[in-house]
Amino acid sequence: VWRWYLYRKGVCNAAAPNVAHLALAELERGLGERFALVTQNVDGLHLRAGNSLARTMQIHGNTDYMRPLAGDRTPIPIPAAVPRLGREDPISDEVWALLVDAKGGPTRPHVLWFDECYDEALFHFESSIRAATRAGLLIVIGTSGSTNLPMQVGSIVAQRGAPMIVINRDPSPFSRFAESSASGWFAHGGAGEHLPPMVERLLGEA
Repeated sequence: VWRWYLYRKGVCNAAAPNVAHLALAELERGLGERFALVTQNVDGLHLRAGNSLARTMQIHGNTDYMRPLAGDRTPIPIPAAVPRLGREDPISDEVWALLVDAKGGPTRPHVLWFDECYDEALFHFESSIRAATRAGLLIVIGTSGSTNLPMQVGSIVAQRGAPMIVINRDPSPFSRFAESSASGWFAHGGAGEHLPPMVERLLGEA
């Protein structure tokens, strides 16, 4: 497990935030406390683009973090001394010695696996639901709607009749929510195409 996730962490760390990430960071700066970001991404790019940890709910975790297998499960940063690994590179004893908690106990990657459940302490379940019950506008970007919590967020906003904008290259359950609502809009295409001008307009009206 660790070998794959350290490889994946290296791939994520080599990526750079794109114009859509930067637009969301700009939107947060403009809206302040009225902004909340619920993300399925585990690559940490939202934080690197400038979104705050306080308003970013990383509901599937973050590959830059690990957490103890026993006791206090609070995520801790993977030490900077852990090198980037290739897909087939073995983990040396020196690296294994870094992948431990403060007491020397074993850790695991801080990501939500398919057979695991959302909770508040690790994955912001209640906070995400609470944000959906208060949202004056929901922008859904790119997700297929194949996981439970994002679908709950979309369903709550749709049931409330709040405006919903869906940006996606393909139809999804969220695009159907948007198209069935008088205050919804399905923007067919990529986030880099639609989000920057959308943010500019939203901040102009804020």
